[in-house]
Amino acid sequence: MTREQYRRAIARLGLSQERAGPWLGKSGRTSQSWAIGEQPVPPVVAMLLAVADEYQLSPDDITALVKQRRWHT
Repeated sequence: MTREQYRRAIARLGLSQERAGPWLGKSGRTSQSWAIGEQPVPPVVAMLLAVADEYQLSPDDITALVKQRRWHT
């Protein structure tokens, strides 16, 4: 996932770079690093964002699914 794809994906979810980090289990600074290309976006993050986009899931939808299934990140 490129930095542009990451920025578009979190924007579609209505998340700022700062809010996206904690939602993805990282800091806001890490999210900013992904957004400007300082660090690569981890494959699991890219996959989660792709699934959210494909199925038009909101951050709240995904959080509820994770809690329901007791998945751990």
